[in-house]
Amino acid sequence: MPFEARNTNELAGLKPGDEVSFRLLVTDQAGWIDQITKTGVTNVDKPPARETFRRVRFVDPLNIGDAIPDYPFTNELGQAIHLGQFKGQALGLTFIYTRCPLPMFCLRMSSNFADACGKLSTMPDAPKNWRLLSISFDPEHDTPQMLKGYAKRYEYDTNHWSFATGA
Repeated sequence: MPFEARNTNELAGLKPGDEVSFRLLVTDQAGWIDQITKTGVTNVDKPPARETFRRVRFVDPLNIGDAIPDYPFTNELGQAIHLGQFKGQALGLTFIYTRCPLPMFCLRMSSNFADACGKLSTMPDAPKNWRLLSISFDPEHDTPQMLKGYAKRYEYDTNHWSFATGA
């Protein structure tokens, strides 16, 4: 994840592979780092000793017009869902994680979806066949119960907005 350094002088002398420590500051609207200190060096050409992520099955890149694979998920209500059930609907899709501390990423996407949901729900001639889907990329933490609590903070409409985690 990229971080903004307000004082770019603190980045002087740093290069790829440098290990750093820093302080992360977060407000309602922004996040940035300061007190950046080099703590070590990592060989960026050497692969990690173990994977630092959970691998999901590999899928070839999609081309414009290709159908999205029918992935299974579990929604915030604990129900099994899959992408294919949204066929024929306008679908807005974003990726989040509920522990995201930075307001310019997940929190902004969720706020934008809440605004869109509110506007579409109150427009007199708005189409009714639309869905918003926020998919967590932190399935170990973002359980259906955790997603439901997160969704309630945005006063989400279950008829049009779902939060999902890996099935």
